[in-house]
Amino acid sequence: MDFTFDSEQNDLREAVRGLLERAYGDSEVRRKVALNDPGFDEKTWSRLAEMGLLGLPFAEEHGGMGAGPIEVAIVAEEIGRVIAPEPFIEAVVLAGGLIAAVGTDEQKGELLGGIAEGASVPAFAHAEIGTRWSASASAVTATQAGDGWTLTGVKEPVANGARADVLVVSAAVDGGTGLFLVQGDASGLTRTGYRTHDGGRAANVRFDGTPAVALGAGGDQTAAIERALAEARIAYSHESIGAMDTALRTTAEYLKTRKQFGVTLNRFQALTFRAADMYVSLELARSTALWASMVQDAGGDVVSAADRARLQTSRAGRHIGKEAIQLHGGIGVTAEYKVGHYTSRLTAIDHVLGDGDWAADRLAAEVTAHETVDPLGAPYAV
Repeated sequence: MDFTFDSEQNDLREAVRGLLERAYGDSEVRRKVALNDPGFDEKTWSRLAEMGLLGLPFAEEHGGMGAGPIEVAIVAEEIGRVIAPEPFIEAVVLAGGLIAAVGTDEQKGELLGGIAEGASVPAFAHAEIGTRWSASASAVTATQAGDGWTLTGVKEPVANGARADVLVVSAAVDGGTGLFLVQGDASGLTRTGYRTHDGGRAANVRFDGTPAVALGAGGDQTAAIERALAEARIAYSHESIGAMDTALRTTAEYLKTRKQFGVTLNRFQALTFRAADMYVSLELARSTALWASMVQDAGGDVVSAADRARLQTSRAGRHIGKEAIQLHGGIGVTAEYKVGHYTSRLTAIDHVLGDGDWAADRLAAEVTAHETVDPLGAPYAV
């Protein structure tokens, strides 16, 4: 398989990298931005919109760029490279992706253009307390009221839920899980935001007879949610690749410059071997994530591909994050040094939408009857 980017994709990567390095090339700037609500820089968000990145995966007739999963992967990786706090995956890939996949033509025309222009920031309110990354919903119920709907229940954590202008909400309906749109100023809506350990934002979102509009034709949307979650997992895998790449490069540079016993640390073979193992983990995760994006682009089994990418990036992220801290020694655990922040972000990504162990369990469940060969050479089913 050809994993190289074409000239247009390389140009996109360089343009996004230039913008984000100007915004967050100094890690101290990123920490200051994360300290204040909404947890990201509204000006940088507007610049992303001006470049067309916030409408990247949407159809041109709805104000988007009509790009594919590979272009989304490029942007996600560059975001991870500087751990930019802008909610690109949450707002564009996940919430926006659901609107693009399920919404009516009227809803797409009304909402996707606003997202692409940076005027509207959506969030997907799906996670529920006590559940583990299911595509269905049960804690929030939808009740039909005349021509509309009302929602009752609690969603938590909702990434960027306190800032969102519109919420895409999953709720229990007769026959499964439906999707609904709730405006940020709707009555009966209470949002309590808080910081996450990686500097991001999440919220407890309560619905108390909150008016809502069905997204799309209504009915059970579990399959659409499953696919949207899978596409977001692939995008998060690429964000992890960017973060791991920076963590590895930072660690390699430290080994080349930090001296111990009169020589630089890269002169110690054991440390060099550990850095080499980090590189192997990164490249294996990178190839798996790119393969998953290519499967998505080709219309293949995106759910299974996403699980494979999540498993590999989960393992690689834990390995590279821990090694980056350890190879830096005492400075690696300080809040002032950036490798700890990269490890924190990698940990957060690993627990968003399903961690590595969860992905491994799902992949193991896919294994069905197959044939093996006994020592005498006769095949038998297991």
